[in-house]
Amino acid sequence: MTQTIIGQEQINYTGRFDFSSPDGPIFAWSGCSIAISFQGSEIHARLGPVSHDMDDNWVNIVIDDQEPVPLRIHRTDRYVLASGLTNEAHTVVIAKRTEALVGELQFMGFELPAGSELLPPPARPHRKLQIIGDSITAGYGNEAAGIEDGFKPSQENQYWAYGSITARNLNAELHITAWSGKGMYQNYGGERDVQMPELFLRTLPSRADSAWDLQSWIPDAVVINLGTNDFSVETIDPALYQHAYRELLGTVRSSYPNAYILCTIGPMNLKPAPYIQELVNELRQAAGDDQLGFFAYPEQDIEANGIGGDWHPSRKTHASMAELLTRELRDRLSW
Repeated sequence: MTQTIIGQEQINYTGRFDFSSPDGPIFAWSGCSIAISFQGSEIHARLGPVSHDMDDNWVNIVIDDQEPVPLRIHRTDRYVLASGLTNEAHTVVIAKRTEALVGELQFMGFELPAGSELLPPPARPHRKLQIIGDSITAGYGNEAAGIEDGFKPSQENQYWAYGSITARNLNAELHITAWSGKGMYQNYGGERDVQMPELFLRTLPSRADSAWDLQSWIPDAVVINLGTNDFSVETIDPALYQHAYRELLGTVRSSYPNAYILCTIGPMNLKPAPYIQELVNELRQAAGDDQLGFFAYPEQDIEANGIGGDWHPSRKTHASMAELLTRELRDRLSW
C-alpha cells in the first residue's frame, strides 16, 4: 500500500511556504525546497501549479546529492521522481528552479510504494543565508544559448545561480527572495508598481495579504543585490534610491540584529555602486553598525564567460560571482 508523506516532522521545507491549505503547502520563491530521506527503490510526488495558466514552472530533482534533473510542472499530477534505485537509504530534494513571477506551486505529498521505509529527514545546515535580489539572483537566462533567447522558464536554473552555489560552498541553508525586473524604489524601465522591499515581506509575493513572519527564520547573513533595475533608465533619483535602501536595511537590521549584512551590486550595471558605498559608510559611522559591508562584483566578462538571456550572467559568470561571494562571507564571518 502506498503511503503519502507531507508532514513537517518528516520533511525538510526550506524557504517560504504557506501551509494554510489543507491540500498541501504553496510556494513561489526561487530555491524553495522539499527534502525527504527514505529506504526504497522509487519515490513519487504530487505537485501542481496553483493557477492553471501558469503551466511552465520547473523544479530540480536532486537524488543523493547528484546532478539536478529538471522537471516541468505543467499540471497537477503524480510525478515519478526516481525509480530503479538500489533498495537502500536515499535522500530526495525537490527545489524550485524558476522564480516567483512564473507562478506558485502546491506540494501535495511524497508517495512511497509498499516496502519502502521512511527515514528521519536530512540534517539541516547550522548556517543560514538570506539573499534579496532581482533577475540576477533568480538566475534569469543563465542556461540560455545567448542574448537573443530572452526569458524562457526552462532556461532559468536557480541551482546554478550564484546564491545557491555560495550556499553549497558554505554549507548554509538558503532563503532567496528575488524577482526579475524589481528594484529598490523603481523597477525596470522606471515602473513603480511594487518593489522588492515590499515583496521581501511576503510569503507568496503575488499576494499582498501573504505576510512572512520575519522571526520564523533568522539568518546569520543577509546579502542584498538590488539597484540594477533602478538604474536601468536615464531618469534616476539617487536620493530616492538611497532612501528606499535605508528603509530596507532598517527592516533587515531590526529583524535580524545579529546578522551580517552585505550590500552588493553587479555584474550587469555598476552605476549604483557609489550610492550604496556612501550609504554603507554613513550607517557604519552614524549607527556604529560594523556588521554591515559592501562590495561590487566586477562587470561580467562576456568574452571569457559568455552571456545568458537578455544580457544576463551565464552559468560561468554565476560561478565566478559565487567564488567571490563565498570568499567574502568566509573572510567576514570566519565560515
